[in-house]
Amino acid sequence: MRRKYLSFIVFVLFSLSLYAGFIKVSGYNIEIIGKTKEEVVRNLIVPEEVEYFDSEDDLLSALNDKRQVLENKRVFTSVSYEYEIIDSEAYVRFEIIDAKSFLIIPFPKYDSNYGLKLGAKMWNRNLFGTLTSLDGTLFVTIKDWNWSRPEIYGNVSLGNLS
Repeated sequence: MRRKYLSFIVFVLFSLSLYAGFIKVSGYNIEIIGKTKEEVVRNLIVPEEVEYFDSEDDLLSALNDKRQVLENKRVFTSVSYEYEIIDSEAYVRFEIIDAKSFLIIPFPKYDSNYGLKLGAKMWNRNLFGTLTSLDGTLFVTIKDWNWSRPEIYGNVSLGNLS
């Protein structure tokens, strides 16, 4: 009977020693200045399971990768993070500043077959703070300088809806 207890205690101590050198990420605090929703950013960089790292360098590398994922979205002016390690538990804080992501460009165009074309292109890379793309085009064509019967064409598309 003592042998079973002794082997159980050795097993438990051995299991605990496996986690002794690891750093566990205990929480992410995400602060956003702008319209982007925290839940959208959290889905991009925070995994569902608890993260363990062998060293602080591994943690730093993973945090740099997460920052790069956010920067690659190209809708933020700045992305920075801080972390603090207390008793092998890391607490991470991301600070994100939104950029202006709505752009409208008007343009005139003349085609000898169709006449004068007035148009505008529109882009929004962070629609309602969801990191969804909105692209749109609007054309008004005036054939043979007939201003009373213009042709109107519009196109709007949404991308990467989440």
